[in-house]
Amino acid sequence: MDTTLSVEEIKAKIRKSLSRTIWYILICALLLLTSNLLFKTVIGKFSPIFLEYEVYVTVIIVLGLGYLIVNSMSNFIYWTIRRRLDHATATLFRTITRIVGIATLLAVLTS
Repeated sequence: MDTTLSVEEIKAKIRKSLSRTIWYILICALLLLTSNLLFKTVIGKFSPIFLEYEVYVTVIIVLGLGYLIVNSMSNFIYWTIRRRLDHATATLFRTITRIVGIATLLAVLTS
């Protein structure tokens, strides 16, 4: 990894990581809202047999986009710390953030 990044490059990577995190959160919220509305209105009226699959659709959305949110958030943490500290320390914090994020994601899915 190139350790001689300029301050502007690091700031650009911070902005990119943060904007990605925000977009993933918005997409996740929009998909959860859409699937909830579809299952409660359209599928509930026309084919109530499929209502029991709402949980599985929700799990797939949360698991897929939750993983993307955790990774983009850990990259945001990495670049924020990388601005002041070296690569090894920033990588440590990125790894810790990923572990805690995935553990939180699994805890949310099991509840």
